[in-house]
Amino acid sequence: MPYSVLLVEDDQLIGQGLELGLRSRGFRLTWLDKGQGVLRLLQEQSFDTLILDLGLPDIDGIDLLKQIRQVSIDIPIIVLTARDSIKNRVTGLDHGADDYVTKPVSTDELAARIRAAARRGSGRSNESLSVGQLVLNPLSKELLHDEKPVPLTPIEYLIIETLILKESEVVSINTLLSMLEDIGHDSTAQAIQVHIHSLRRKLGADVITTVRGSGYRLG
Repeated sequence: MPYSVLLVEDDQLIGQGLELGLRSRGFRLTWLDKGQGVLRLLQEQSFDTLILDLGLPDIDGIDLLKQIRQVSIDIPIIVLTARDSIKNRVTGLDHGADDYVTKPVSTDELAARIRAAARRGSGRSNESLSVGQLVLNPLSKELLHDEKPVPLTPIEYLIIETLILKESEVVSINTLLSMLEDIGHDSTAQAIQVHIHSLRRKLGADVITTVRGSGYRLG
């Protein structure tokens, strides 16, 4: 059964792009361009995931997020916003968001995050993510390569998880640095290279490709 998604996004261009992209990937999508009516719709219909923009024209997204949680609507919520500061991310997560994605985001990455959020919401977060011979279990934080467990440091796990979520897309070094900064770990481009080198030793040199001047991708 396809996942049912409620998208709350006031930017028409972004909304239309996500609507087309997600529907083409098999999602059932309902799109609202303002906060009014979101609570009522969530109470009347069942959705697997809510994608919530914070910069809505009629209500601040954080206030709407608070209202949703105050009435005990237990739906996975992915915040989608241009507010990319750590303070804004922490605020969103502290008020009940399950994930926080900054714009712009690829439809493939957002689709993967929707699937992961929906699995967590339905109690099936132990379902694995797989790309090639890599199998990642988000619940146990276990990575298998060619059906063999691979011991990872916490930072190595975050890097490989990001690459798997992006699949064949290039992940920039700045994206990896921002991700580590969000969890309170200061890092450098050179340190990222060290972690990538360690992952290659564990997984094989051909698993992670360096895209010169851009970043890294799987395969």
